[in-house]
Amino acid sequence: MNAVVNQIHNFLHFFHKPFRKIVSQQQFRYLACGGFLALFDVFSFICFNNFILHQHPVVVFGLSIKSYYFALWALSPVNLTLGFLSSKYVVFPGSHLPHGIQLFRYLMLVVLCFFLNTVLLNFFIGKCHFYPLISKLLTTAIVTMVSYFWQRLFAFKKKKGVLPNELL
Repeated sequence: MNAVVNQIHNFLHFFHKPFRKIVSQQQFRYLACGGFLALFDVFSFICFNNFILHQHPVVVFGLSIKSYYFALWALSPVNLTLGFLSSKYVVFPGSHLPHGIQLFRYLMLVVLCFFLNTVLLNFFIGKCHFYPLISKLLTTAIVTMVSYFWQRLFAFKKKKGVLPNELL
């Protein structure tokens, strides 16, 4: 795992150089990993909602679920796993918290983000009558900001004055 993380760090460090006066290395890593994961999320959401579900409701245990909700819920385990691993090892390495605490706090974030995604998608699609793709992009932008601050200040918190291993 360390070899893969080091390769990712080196790759991102190379591309961070032109932006180092604008954003910190950690912010760049978050934007790069988050951007990739957001694109993956939006792409998989579009494929699942449009090409697999054909925007038709899904019936589960006799309940009719709107296709965009079902797509969001069905893709959540994949996004959770990729998001936790990238946050823990790439974006916020060096946290002093035990792995189990990090995972628990990240899962709390996932529940919050899941709730925010559901409420915001319902608001943008159901109340504002925006197209689902536009709604998903707006929702992703809002949830991304909430997620960054939660992770930085709570889930992968570092002791003050402690540098991550790769910066020592």
